[in-house]
Amino acid sequence: MPDDEKSAASAARFTLAKRKLFSIFALTLLLLLILAALPLLNIQQSASLGLAAALLAVAAVAGWFWYTLEYELPATQLQAGEISHKESEPNREAWDQQPEIKQLLLTSNTRLENVLRQSPVAIIEWDLHHRVLEWNHAAEEIFGYSRMQAIGQHANFIVPEDTHEHVREVFRQFSLGNDGKYSVNANLRADGKRIVCHWYNGRILDADGKTSHLLSMVSDITLNRYYEEENRKLAMVVNLSSNIIMIATPEGRLEWVNSAFTAITHYTMEEALGRKPGQLLQGRATDPATVDYMSALIRQGLGFRDVEILNYNKAGQPFWLSLEVQPVLGNDHNVLHFIAVASDITTHKNFETALRFSESKFASAFRCVPDAISITRLSDSHIVDINDTYERIIGYSRAETMGKTSLELGLWPDIDEREQLSTLMRSHQTVNDFPVTTRIKSGELRDCLFSCTSFNVGEEEYYLSIVRDVTEQRAMESEIKNLNISLEERVHERTISLQQANQALASTLTTLNMAKDELVRSDKLAALGSLVAGIAHELNTPIGNSLMIASTLLDHAQDLSKEFTVGLTRSGLAKYIAEVSSASDVLVRNLQKAAGLISSFKQVAVDQTSSQRRKFCLDDVVAEIVLTLSPRINKTNYTIYTNIPRELELDSYPGPLGQVLTNFINNALIHAFEGRPNGQVSISAKVISDQTILLNVYDNGVGIPPENIRRIFDPFFTTKLGAGGSGLGLNIAHNIVTALLGGRVQVQSTLGLGTTFSLTLPKEAPVQADVAA
Repeated sequence: MPDDEKSAASAARFTLAKRKLFSIFALTLLLLLILAALPLLNIQQSASLGLAAALLAVAAVAGWFWYTLEYELPATQLQAGEISHKESEPNREAWDQQPEIKQLLLTSNTRLENVLRQSPVAIIEWDLHHRVLEWNHAAEEIFGYSRMQAIGQHANFIVPEDTHEHVREVFRQFSLGNDGKYSVNANLRADGKRIVCHWYNGRILDADGKTSHLLSMVSDITLNRYYEEENRKLAMVVNLSSNIIMIATPEGRLEWVNSAFTAITHYTMEEALGRKPGQLLQGRATDPATVDYMSALIRQGLGFRDVEILNYNKAGQPFWLSLEVQPVLGNDHNVLHFIAVASDITTHKNFETALRFSESKFASAFRCVPDAISITRLSDSHIVDINDTYERIIGYSRAETMGKTSLELGLWPDIDEREQLSTLMRSHQTVNDFPVTTRIKSGELRDCLFSCTSFNVGEEEYYLSIVRDVTEQRAMESEIKNLNISLEERVHERTISLQQANQALASTLTTLNMAKDELVRSDKLAALGSLVAGIAHELNTPIGNSLMIASTLLDHAQDLSKEFTVGLTRSGLAKYIAEVSSASDVLVRNLQKAAGLISSFKQVAVDQTSSQRRKFCLDDVVAEIVLTLSPRINKTNYTIYTNIPRELELDSYPGPLGQVLTNFINNALIHAFEGRPNGQVSISAKVISDQTILLNVYDNGVGIPPENIRRIFDPFFTTKLGAGGSGLGLNIAHNIVTALLGGRVQVQSTLGLGTTFSLTLPKEAPVQADVAA
């Protein structure tokens, strides 16, 4: 053999060795994957073992066939090639005459035929146009076509029409050595049945390394897919179940839990696997006896059912389970698993607890209620239960009453009442407070109110009767009725007396109101009189001056007349004219002053004696008020300051407003400056909104004691009674501000520092009828 052919043979052996190692590794990995996938399929135990055995057998045969195609045949070809080179290097035509090569090839072909014939896996050889060249017995079993029927057929004859494009692409890819080596496809049998097959596809190369044929190994996995689908449905049903389902080892450690377990316990599957349920769910109030009972049965490999146990979820919240556990046995009767099914009965348990509590409350109420209660069976009218009050009121003991009827006990002195009550019960099923007369054990007749209602226990109907003894209540009602009659007579007499007293009070109130009005008028007249006196004093000076000047002018006129008779000189006339001009000027000024005083007096007098509404400037009204009070102020060391914006105009009642200011100023002169040689009153105003102003009257006097602050606006309240105070000034001011002017008045005072009266007034007073003050 030449050196290059020896090198090629060595390379072929090395490649063959690498392929063997890779194939062994791939086959081992395939087996491990199959074993690992079995638990994930959720197939039942027997089905799991059968499926595992079948898959292992298929894998073994496939591995044997693969080994033969991949290694035995190439090894045989390699040996044959080496022998051929050794035996007939000079003459290649002697190949067919070498018996050793023929025998080796014959043996290899025989092996290959046996593999093809005995393999449980369908083996199909294709040409490059995807037509069948070889078709073994397993392919006949899977697809239903005989070898003679299949040879020469295109691959589409076993492929559903809707997957032709997909299969064509698979063939194309693995022909090129790309994807498509493994695939799961839908196929058709000869009888038209659709099956699912697993395909392993490979290529057969020629001496040049090019694809000469295609080879496929096929396994029918339709049944496996059916089992997978059924087990998927079963797993879905188990996971959708509202009951907890658990699978545990013989030692009780969890292998699998469904979604209901997670939803109820709040433990995930990862947290639960490998742990015992008791480690996760038992808590402080779990019954130890129940736990010991379940543990003993599980240790014996036995199951149990309808065991109720209190558990706790991951958050520590309690819940109740009704538990059934059954073992899964193997062929040797050993326990392979435990399967537990638990239903959440927390709501049922809570209902039972509530029912017991309700029954306890009913029993307590039944025993303790202050009315006589009995339960009577309708079918025979026998009394089946009574409460303690029944024994006390009716007088019969429980032993004397049970199993008797009310007629046998003689409780109905008037049978007609019983018939009326029966008629009402038949028509209404419920009767409330029906008046009856009951004869108790002592023979005494008692007045009672009878109430009754029906209820069913199973198919038996009962009456619940309540008898309330109202004998004493009726006696009290009669007594109260008699008392009411007597009381009505006394009330009538008292009413007449009160009416007479009310008439006397009304007359007195009318007199007081008249006296109050008279005092108000007197107060106004007194203020007006003071005003007149002040004005008269002020007018006295200008009018007196005017009278003196007029007298002087009269004297000058008489002197001029005499001079005119004897002879008037030019200088005398000039002197007369100068004196008359000067006197006339002084006279005019004094008369103008008097006219101004009279005008102010007229306006103030009109405003203070009437409640006429008009538009006015606030500073003018305040100035007029101060002017009218100046005669009185000038006799003292007190001063009045004003600070009123010139443009501040009101549409209101200037007379009442002036009266308010006059009362505040007079109040200051009488009370604020007592014991002080001097003082001042300040009147200021400002706009606080588009519709409202604030008018303050402040004095720096002695202030008002706190105990008097809340009473200063009360009528007839004064600290100077009999010393110039009537007690109505501030009350009148308050009523004018709040009622007529539509504002409000507040007072703030600090002893030793002074007092401020604050008037909040609308720029436009409320509209109301003008009335005389």
